[in-house]
Amino acid sequence: MADLRVVGTDADHLLLLDSEGGGHRAAIDDVRRALNDAARAGDSRLSPREIQDRLRSGATVDQVAQAAGVSVERIRRWEGPVLAECAHALERALRTRYSRPPDGAVSGPLGRLVDQRLTLASVAGQWSAHRDVGGDWIVTVTHQHAAASWAYDGVTLVALDPHAEALGWREPPRAVEPLRGRVKGRSSLPSWESILENTPPPNAFPT
Repeated sequence: MADLRVVGTDADHLLLLDSEGGGHRAAIDDVRRALNDAARAGDSRLSPREIQDRLRSGATVDQVAQAAGVSVERIRRWEGPVLAECAHALERALRTRYSRPPDGAVSGPLGRLVDQRLTLASVAGQWSAHRDVGGDWIVTVTHQHAAASWAYDGVTLVALDPHAEALGWREPPRAVEPLRGRVKGRSSLPSWESILENTPPPNAFPT
């Protein structure tokens, strides 16, 4: 999660700035509720950071609420920033150029390559992203036949299963084999030798 710095306020929001100069804002009421929740964290079996880590790793709100021993409403207050972070990571991954290992014969933005393959197969895919225990993002596309996943470290993509490798690959065009022998119903062209043999010399034509 990126660190943000408060740079001001407007009527209902805190104005924030990230390390790359990007602007953000957070509703003051949401911040106030989050601070109150943090102050009351003693009645939860999970700290606010543990709650967000579990949500970020793909656990549902119901699962985290059960583990923390608090209401779903309490957990849902922490869900918004995590969902925004996952959506941002997914957007970056889909724009990242992906080469099918090991030869890299086909490369392009992951989202475009995969969506083209799924469109050709007449299936619709649903994209999602969560963070694994090692810190990488796991980007997954799911459709009615299977699911495929890639690991994304913020720079490169690595296929995690054969289905993911196949979705990033397009068969190269086949070479056209030369025709052998005569084509049925079509006469072959005469050779240069036969043309020269059957062409009269220049003085054979009357003047």
